[in-house]
Amino acid sequence: MKSPKLSFREVRGVTVAEFLDKEVYAVDELTVNEIGKSLFAVVKEKSPVHFLLSFANVTYFSSALLGTLLRLYKRVADNGGTFKLCNLNPTIYQIFAVTKLDQVFAIYENEEKALASY
Repeated sequence: MKSPKLSFREVRGVTVAEFLDKEVYAVDELTVNEIGKSLFAVVKEKSPVHFLLSFANVTYFSSALLGTLLRLYKRVADNGGTFKLCNLNPTIYQIFAVTKLDQVFAIYENEEKALASY
């Protein structure tokens, strides 16, 4: 499955999604919906799903996408799956910390540590 903004792959039973763009502005509703549609399609296709979202390539992240990530987290959890994040640079991590979402999402330093937690 490919999207203009995301790539998907399977690693030991975990669906790893990775942003392709260095800057995920997602300030307009169309972009937020496009990213959301790609992420929610995986949840619909594979339920329950163990989901890891990597920010490895991302240098900037718009907080406009946080609502979509929260809805995705809830949907995955409601269907018996897990949703984790990894590879957040300090600036992106700050967005999650300031909004207290670092207490909601399981956030890992890198993909290896995140995958080992499953």
